[in-house]
Amino acid sequence: MQTYCREAVKLCASLLVEKKLTLAVAESATAGRAALEFSLIDKERQFLKGGVVFLDAQVRETLLKVDPEIVKLYTSESMEVAREVVTGLSLLIDADLRIGITGVISASKDAINESPPGSINVYCTLKNSMLFEESYFFSGSPEDIIFETIAQISIDIYIHLMA
Repeated sequence: MQTYCREAVKLCASLLVEKKLTLAVAESATAGRAALEFSLIDKERQFLKGGVVFLDAQVRETLLKVDPEIVKLYTSESMEVAREVVTGLSLLIDADLRIGITGVISASKDAINESPPGSINVYCTLKNSMLFEESYFFSGSPEDIIFETIAQISIDIYIHLMA
């Protein structure tokens, strides 16, 4: 799965460089792994601007300006929160593409959510307009789910930019 993920990221990154587009990510479910995978690509400084990892509500609310009422209304792993973190990311990082990734990677006795493990929500903008929003469901180990998420996001970016 890791090899597949790297190939998908490489394909996406090549297109970003070709189109001279930049990328920023706000991640909870993937815990920074998406930014890491993109940073491993040659020429990463030509397209990767940076990222924010928000595992804690305080980070989500203070840094990314997500209204706690949105979380109460929809849950922390919802598409609505993914949209909100992209809006907050736009205040922090100037990039052409911005991605918000929320979801549930593994079952946790402390988690307060309604979604099963493997439920992922992704919201992506291009120049402040929605490029795509997708809800995915993956199975497997937490690491497999993370790699599948990053691979699918890379493929979706590629498909939408080629359309």
